[in-house]
Amino acid sequence: MTMWHPLNPFPGLTRAAGAAALLSLVLSSAPMTARAQDASATLADAATSAATVAQPSREYLLKTAFVFNFARYTTWPPPSPDGAFNLCILGQDDFGTAAQYLDGQQLRQRNIDVRFRAVDDDLGGCQLVYVTQPLAGQLDSLLPRLHAERMLTVSDIPDFAARGGILGLKIVDNRIRFEANPLAAKRAGLRLSAQLLRLADVIAEHLPKGSPG
Repeated sequence: MTMWHPLNPFPGLTRAAGAAALLSLVLSSAPMTARAQDASATLADAATSAATVAQPSREYLLKTAFVFNFARYTTWPPPSPDGAFNLCILGQDDFGTAAQYLDGQQLRQRNIDVRFRAVDDDLGGCQLVYVTQPLAGQLDSLLPRLHAERMLTVSDIPDFAARGGILGLKIVDNRIRFEANPLAAKRAGLRLSAQLLRLADVIAEHLPKGSPG
């Protein structure tokens, strides 16, 4: 099994159909894998709706698939909250366009509610926070605040996990891979599954002096 994906997995498909196929990967029940042959069966229905909205890039749709699986393979401390699973996007970049495909879908029998937030907003109720690239300069103050609230932090900011984030996406040889920081997860009271960690590049973080350990 693998969570490494080429950035152009469906070269023969139109842009809308490719988006629909990638969305089906996000919503697939197959654990920790993305299989194009399974996705193709859903294209006829999904391509129509995908064509009606602004199309995110394949890169960000794949990153959305990773984020969905990150949530599936993370355990939050009890008590489990009732209601929606709140996926909060902090700041603005192209990830938000892709993540909207998850809104209203189910994760562990809970509907996913995609929310867009600014740094100064009340982030209470967020279970997963995706930190967008424009906030790279604010990680030192931002991450301790999020982890204190038991939030899973994810980003494609370079060296995100090494700087104290929990799960960081990166591109290596035109494939998306990810880094995991188990110590940051532990500080947030979260548990990353062994299966997730086996597929990750587990890193040691490099926090600035004076940061909480």
